[in-house]
Amino acid sequence: MNFRQSLLVGSALLVGVVGCGKNLSQVLFHVTVDQRVRDSLSASIHVPAPVSLADPNSFRFAVFGDLQIRDENKNMLTAFKQEVVNRDIDFFTVLGDLSEDGTSEELTTIKADLDQVGVPYYATIGNHDLFQDSSKGGWDQWKSTFGAATYSVTLGGVVRIILLDTATGNIGATQFRWLENQLKTPVPFTLVGSHYPVNGGPSPSIWRLESVEERYKLTHLLNRYGVYAYVAGHLHAFEEDRVGNDILHLTVGSMYPYSLDFGSRGYVLFEYNHGSLTWQRIEMSSDSPE
Repeated sequence: MNFRQSLLVGSALLVGVVGCGKNLSQVLFHVTVDQRVRDSLSASIHVPAPVSLADPNSFRFAVFGDLQIRDENKNMLTAFKQEVVNRDIDFFTVLGDLSEDGTSEELTTIKADLDQVGVPYYATIGNHDLFQDSSKGGWDQWKSTFGAATYSVTLGGVVRIILLDTATGNIGATQFRWLENQLKTPVPFTLVGSHYPVNGGPSPSIWRLESVEERYKLTHLLNRYGVYAYVAGHLHAFEEDRVGNDILHLTVGSMYPYSLDFGSRGYVLFEYNHGSLTWQRIEMSSDSPE
């Protein structure tokens, strides 16, 4: 990528972030991804424990993103709580943008709502959670509320979920090294999840990982270690495609209670059943937010 292309991509990303109402100083002077990853991997930060499954040979879990709650706390979690009961969901994963502005009040509110769903969950950080309009950085708010944003959990010894911090649109050298070390340990099914997709339309694009080099490197790792799927949020819609040598790539869909980019609200439901892992898209009613 030459200087002009780099400038165009950087400008597009800044327009995308600042256009969402973010403070420009927070964008330019944020905590780097390498520092956030080092924090997440330190012994002093909370990391969610693996779920204790009633039946490790048969279980279900949901994946979605972009709740983006605001002060009025309008969200889809009441409707999703009923989905958990109706579809016998054991746990769920949220791929970033839990809040609109990453304030302590928003993150505390959404954590309380997530805790009330009734089953365990895993979450990682998004750009809205990181870039926010207070004097204290969004990363500090996230750490104190949710803990780590980069971590790995293995369920029943058969499904591993690796969550990455891509809140600034990049992965960074520290996180790449950690990711490859995680992937070296074989597990029947691995899902790598983060806020930003690998794919996302023509360049420059604010809807996918920023760096061409990082996208190629990530795709290479997914292929090399036979990852089952890469799952992401950020785009307020659902998309299914492939990366590399036919690795499943899902933009899982949004629980955003306001206008979506296209399509309907919903989530992806995964089911592990005696040696196989399958998935389906679950749509939710457009009039469900409360």
